[in-house]
Amino acid sequence: MHLLAPFVSSLLLASGALAQYGSYGTSPSSSGSSSSDSGSSSSSSSGDVGVQVVKVSNKNGSLVYSPNNIEAAVGSMVQFQFYPKNHSVTQSTFANPCVPINNIMSSVTGFFSGFMPTSDVSGSDSPIFTLMINDTNPIWFYCSQAKHCQAGMVGAINAPKNSNKTVEAFAALAALAPVNLAPGESSSASGGNSSVSSPTSTGGITTVTTSAASPSIFASSKELLVGAMLASALAAFMAFAM
Repeated sequence: MHLLAPFVSSLLLASGALAQYGSYGTSPSSSGSSSSDSGSSSSSSSGDVGVQVVKVSNKNGSLVYSPNNIEAAVGSMVQFQFYPKNHSVTQSTFANPCVPINNIMSSVTGFFSGFMPTSDVSGSDSPIFTLMINDTNPIWFYCSQAKHCQAGMVGAINAPKNSNKTVEAFAALAALAPVNLAPGESSSASGGNSSVSSPTSTGGITTVTTSAASPSIFASSKELLVGAMLASALAAFMAFAM
């Protein structure tokens, strides 16, 4: 019986992890989280890390980010969940809303989600793009698809307070922009729906891209932990059987 001890111990650890984190493909529940189709954000937390959800368009295909003005603390995350048909999240400067920040400031890479085509109107199986906020400097972003930026598909994270640099002012500048560019495109390009490189990030921001939406990006790491425990239990059993 003592030879079964490693297998039983590993199996119990795996079972405990499953009980704590839920079954594969689900994410932990969070008290106080909220979500609605009207465009309000969802927020959840895992430990001390908060996650705010921003909808990229919606089931009606509106050219909006909902919400488009986010206050995010250092160490928190902003998660973009994509709706049909094909949108992006691209960092810009305030003064040049529809141009990648790297085109204006060559020393800054900027972030870019890539174009995210999806037909899922429910948002339950949509692509997601997550930013880890490492400082409270203002972040301006837009959709680099077609003329979505000019149509008002822009937003901000930690926009300055008591300043004329508001999201409304940013959208007004975007409406007058002569071009809408994705990273790698020049000002002579029409912008949008082009082949692009992998998502990029910069400075006080860390990016994570996954294939399906969830209230928190921590689900994947927890599932890996459970998988590792189950693998350990299987290895112990195989060693006993041999």
